[in-house]
Amino acid sequence: MKKVSLGLLVSLCAVVLSSGCVVGQKYNYSAVVADIGPTGTKTIGVATHDQRPDVVIGEKTPDVVGTLRGGFGNPWYVTTESGRPLADDMTEAIAATLTKNNFKVFTVTVSHKDKPQDVLEKLKATNGDNLILLTLNEWKSDAYMNATLYYNAIFKVFDRNGNLVAETAKKGQEELGGSMNTAAHTKKAVPAAFKKIIEELFNNTNVVEALKQ
Repeated sequence: MKKVSLGLLVSLCAVVLSSGCVVGQKYNYSAVVADIGPTGTKTIGVATHDQRPDVVIGEKTPDVVGTLRGGFGNPWYVTTESGRPLADDMTEAIAATLTKNNFKVFTVTVSHKDKPQDVLEKLKATNGDNLILLTLNEWKSDAYMNATLYYNAIFKVFDRNGNLVAETAKKGQEELGGSMNTAAHTKKAVPAAFKKIIEELFNNTNVVEALKQ
């Protein structure tokens, strides 16, 4: 029998320990409440439109939010803790954020199959003073030894008639680090990254101006 070197054994153990249990993991996006600058008593309609290509063509279900990799790099899907589509959880988080700052919020549920104009019409039906639409062109986390969030999100603010009054976007990748238990680390780090991105979108100068009384 061949002897296994101590260094190789330590490396293999590190891989297994760092991955933790990767099957059936879920992230809680809906509980996120961001800290934003805009405050007021306006009524606001909010929707999130999932346009991630894999979701639109049906390769992934709308509740998939990323992957965790096992000890040898094999990927397992991570889903929302709520079991709902990611877009619905994000809408809830945005609504809670606005409500904390005294806005009155109407949430709108839309499908990844809806056309952009149909989504806007649903928002207009809320009769909100402003309408907020978050469009997800990419949103996924991937974690093995370390975690990364890949995102491409467009944030638009309309008036009650559907006229665009502010627009900003965030696109890129966020390195979220890792730990000896990647699954546990990423479960906290990914929603925290979402919170940071929402704060940056809301605190854009044009968005702040658009949401003023």
